[in-house]
Amino acid sequence: MLQQPKKVKFDKLQKGKAKSSKNLNNSFPVQNKISLVSSESGILKSFEISAIKKIINTHIRQKKFYKIILHIFPHFSKTKKPVETRMGKGKGSLGFWFTKVVKGATICTIISLDKKTASIALKNASKRLSLKTFLREN
Repeated sequence: MLQQPKKVKFDKLQKGKAKSSKNLNNSFPVQNKISLVSSESGILKSFEISAIKKIINTHIRQKKFYKIILHIFPHFSKTKKPVETRMGKGKGSLGFWFTKVVKGATICTIISLDKKTASIALKNASKRLSLKTFLREN
């Protein structure tokens, strides 16, 4: 199921700019933690985020002691007008939900006893993303 906010005040937002933020996702020390980190800035759509979740769950389903933490959520909406429509007549209809990701931001973290399966799951999940990523072990 695609992720989207339950309730927002305004569905159609203006573009805005991607702000560089401090990455506070690694503030708690835990052993056997592997993170998927973006190596470039861009946007991630809601269907990419749900695909990550689905792939990781299928890879780690048999393991008993694991926890998946998603650090991103699609808060922003993108609108699109139909093709061959004349100018004017308001903003287009809602296209999809997305989130802005800056360089170095943690996308997903797996806390697991088995590092090998967790790293394989994150590598397979990163193939579905439109951004370049790398793995960080703690």
